[in-house]
Amino acid sequence: MNHGYLSEDVLEKACCGIFGEDFVFRSPILIKENGEQIELTDILVFVYDTLITIQSKSIDLEATDLSSIEYDRVIRKYDKAKNQINRTLYAEDRKSKVKLTTRFGVEAYLPWHFVKNKIGIITINLKDEQFNDPEFRFQLPKKFECHKGIVIHSFILSDFYLLLNEFNSAGDIFKYLEDRQFASEKIIQENTNDLDLLAFLKSKYQLFEEFKTGKYDILIIEPGLWEEYQQVHRDKIIRRNEIKYKPIIVDIIIREFRTSIEYTITHLKIEKQESVEKYFEIIGVFGHLTRMECILLSDIIKKKIKSTEKYFDRYLIFPHSEYAILFLVSNEKDRKNRQKDLLILTGFAAHYLRQNIRFSNIKNIYSFATEGVKVPGRSIDVIKKSINEALCIISENEYVNLFETKNKGHIDEWDLTELFK
Repeated sequence: MNHGYLSEDVLEKACCGIFGEDFVFRSPILIKENGEQIELTDILVFVYDTLITIQSKSIDLEATDLSSIEYDRVIRKYDKAKNQINRTLYAEDRKSKVKLTTRFGVEAYLPWHFVKNKIGIITINLKDEQFNDPEFRFQLPKKFECHKGIVIHSFILSDFYLLLNEFNSAGDIFKYLEDRQFASEKIIQENTNDLDLLAFLKSKYQLFEEFKTGKYDILIIEPGLWEEYQQVHRDKIIRRNEIKYKPIIVDIIIREFRTSIEYTITHLKIEKQESVEKYFEIIGVFGHLTRMECILLSDIIKKKIKSTEKYFDRYLIFPHSEYAILFLVSNEKDRKNRQKDLLILTGFAAHYLRQNIRFSNIKNIYSFATEGVKVPGRSIDVIKKSINEALCIISENEYVNLFETKNKGHIDEWDLTELFK
């Protein structure tokens, strides 16, 4: 079997597990101005406003046998991958047509106007008989570099694949890459084992936060921390994974929007590209959350649905970075009336957010409505409004506070094992 193609299979499986299948596109096609079609990159990940372009290179060598000449081959492979990442950057500059095909057969062009952030990832695949020995596990000479206005992270493919065991949301991996970059700049040993660094960020998060505040000047990570992390925290990891990897309401919502694409095209007469772009945007709203946030949001929604056994409707607001998620659960049988209620509630939410200084960065509200337990069936209505648009729905004189949000602070996966005992 072709070693390079096998590497791409492994990489695709890892990305689908880490980011979610709806956000991963293998071999997207760049359509040049002359009509020629070529592969843009090996894997493209697109979540809300963030684009990750991933290049995988395979070398049919054994890491323990690398001579200086053969090691140069590894570096040349890395440089070739970096040059191929330029193709994505040039395509964005020109706003070139890029055809995407999801794993579920949905085709559309990449909506460049959504893209605000770009990240590069390079994975190198080579045989390493000493992979299980943390003292000698092969590592690339640098974990990241700045290149043409973006950060490119580099991984040995076998290390990247193991991220599957630790992450299953884009929000988590974005935070991890940010922390990985910061930590890599401070580590004083060369070629620090990537899995040991991951174990440090996972098991010693509070220490890392203190490190970021300047309490410590240098970072030394001993080989074998990954193995120690897996052994010492074995029971906690098992319990954590039971919570992290089970299906939740957010997963169901993403699946529902995936299946609704054909309906919006056929019955609502919305153009295919417009329909798919809305799908990308809405699922990206949830995809950008960390898994912890998804679990907490799903748990709140579940409780709100349950409480409609007693109340006519229930609602919640979930602020996140530059947008907020509003959710209405209602026993209103007339869907048009429910949509009107959702619109008015969006207006109240906008005034609430505007009056709270800690939500000053929020620019948009994504509002969702679904049936309470006393209404048969299950459907979802969606309204997107900018804060300024939503403020015009009701006047300031009409506003009363309907919401309460607690400062979530930092919620990590170990907290969840306590919350969901």
